[in-house]
Amino acid sequence: MTSIVNYIETIQDAGHWYNHPATIFIIFILLMLLATTSLIAFLNKKKLQKLTEEKIKELNEKAYILQASEAKYRNIFESAAEGILIADIETTQFVSANPAICRMLGYTEEELLTLFVSDIHPAESLDYVLDRFKAQAEGKIKLAPNIPCLRKDHKVILTNVCTSSVLFNNKIHNIGFFSDISETKQLTEEHSRLTAAIEQTHEVVVITDINGDIQYVNPAFEKVSGYTKKEALGQNPRINKGIGQSGAYYKQMWETISSGNVWTGKFYNKKKDGSEYEEEATISPVRNSDGKIVSYVAVKRDITHEVELKSQLRQAQKMEAIGLLAGGLAHDFNNILQTIGGYVDIVLNDDNLPKSHKNDLQEVKHAYDLASDLTARILSFSRQQAINPVNLNFHNLVDNIAKMLRRIIGENITLKISHDDPSHGRALADPTQIEQALMNLCINARDAMPDGGTITISINSIIPDEAHKPNLILEKNNRCLLLEVSDTGIGMSKTTQEKIFEPFFTTKEPGKGTGLGLASTYGIIKQHKGDIQVHSELGKGTIFSIYLPEIDAVEPAPIQKNIDKGILIGTETILVAEDNTDVRNFVERILSSVGYTVISAVDGKEAIDIFDANKDKIDFALLDIIMPKINGYKVREYMQKHNTKIKFLFTCGYTDEAIPSPLQSEDEYELLAKPYNPYDLLERIRTIIDSI
Repeated sequence: MTSIVNYIETIQDAGHWYNHPATIFIIFILLMLLATTSLIAFLNKKKLQKLTEEKIKELNEKAYILQASEAKYRNIFESAAEGILIADIETTQFVSANPAICRMLGYTEEELLTLFVSDIHPAESLDYVLDRFKAQAEGKIKLAPNIPCLRKDHKVILTNVCTSSVLFNNKIHNIGFFSDISETKQLTEEHSRLTAAIEQTHEVVVITDINGDIQYVNPAFEKVSGYTKKEALGQNPRINKGIGQSGAYYKQMWETISSGNVWTGKFYNKKKDGSEYEEEATISPVRNSDGKIVSYVAVKRDITHEVELKSQLRQAQKMEAIGLLAGGLAHDFNNILQTIGGYVDIVLNDDNLPKSHKNDLQEVKHAYDLASDLTARILSFSRQQAINPVNLNFHNLVDNIAKMLRRIIGENITLKISHDDPSHGRALADPTQIEQALMNLCINARDAMPDGGTITISINSIIPDEAHKPNLILEKNNRCLLLEVSDTGIGMSKTTQEKIFEPFFTTKEPGKGTGLGLASTYGIIKQHKGDIQVHSELGKGTIFSIYLPEIDAVEPAPIQKNIDKGILIGTETILVAEDNTDVRNFVERILSSVGYTVISAVDGKEAIDIFDANKDKIDFALLDIIMPKINGYKVREYMQKHNTKIKFLFTCGYTDEAIPSPLQSEDEYELLAKPYNPYDLLERIRTIIDSI
């Protein structure tokens, strides 16, 4: 460029420079350069303008995106279901709050922005809350569960708080996300309570799907059925289906519940081990929110023991009713027998009686003995037979009658005796009655083993438990004597077991049993305030279990009596109180015939009146216990107050339930059960009068 300028200056100095060709070329070049420069400048300006416009557009787009993003996140912040609070880590003051936290705590946003962390938590929880806040600020934890928050209305709600750190206004802040778990916590607690109740209830709970497949069972199901939860899940409830119910029964059940109704009924089921039990069940359909049945829940209760108790109660009530009827009839019959037998004995003792008549009367006497034995059995069943209880050692009793029992049962049957602790095994019992009960049971066992077998008699002292549940009142030591008679015979069905103690019920052929053996045994044990139970299965033998309240092993002191059985006559004055005319006349005749002076009374009141008029003359009183107006016990009580030397003998056609309780509690009282013969009457009276 410098050379061009120098060149132009040279041309100018030469003159007429503009006519010079080189000058024209240079000017052209300069013009071209100028034009090019202008063009380049123009083009650069356009390019710069375009770039500027694009940059502005880009910035505008970024600003729009930023605004949209901010609006988006603001919208998220504002519409979030969780409560959100942003707090300054240093001051713990809130700098931002969303509407959800405002609703949750009951404050406006403006109110919250004036508060600190300590303002929204109960004072008693504040130390714990601030500790969690600090741990979250330091990044040690993210979630702080079960944080109590204090609402503006002073109600406390429970929350889970999840936090993270955020840069806000060039400072680090905690942003907390609050979830109200109060309702969830309540539902969880309710669920836990419900679950615990179902898990711990004694009732069986089974939940199935609509096809009947088991989805849930509680522990009671496992305990009752024997199946574990693992074994039951996915199975059908028919896994423990028993027998005794038809297919129509189950069809009706399914029709009821599948139609949306509740079904109640009973099931006869089988446990895993094969044993049977009875359940009472209520099955209800379970619906979802749309009203559709989605499952069934069955609540069941094992009522086997309850059914057994009800059956026993019905049986006891039936036996009681039969006993009352039988006892009443036997009592009246005893008075008739007393008269018949008494006069037969009188006539038989007549030396002038022709032999043919004596033989005839012997047949009458034999019939009388049979009738008397039959009446005694009926009275034993009805618990109205006289008993004389003593402190009885059952070990000795069983050993003493074992020889007799072996003769009765025959050579093809083995008799085994099993003793427990000999220091135990005593009860207050009448030896004769217990021997009779044992004999009845052994005869019954013998008849159940026509081809031979084994009878086992065992004596044990036990404390009742699940295996032994006697129905009796025990003494303070809570022990009872258990006397068992078991056999290896044919066994009995449940139907037979329900009837075996009923009088005149027998499974034996006609003429081979009266049906009173077990009935009288039942009465004997019940009269001793004990219990008798039977356990039997067809083909597996039978066990009769007798339970009696056990008493201390103290030998009773013997009663000293001066007895001279050869002397039956007397000169004493005897008061006879008997309401039955025939019996009273018979007694008067017998006593008068041997020298006694007899004064008679028809009831208890007349007996007292006669005693008041003759208290210094009367030496002895023969009193019927059951009399009109005043019973024999009250008569004796009155007489003893006014004459302590007078002696007594009670008579009665039936006993313990009729004998007054004060008399039953006495250690000893003299009782002559009807019917009795003249010799027994005279011997007992003479023995008592002559006793020391």
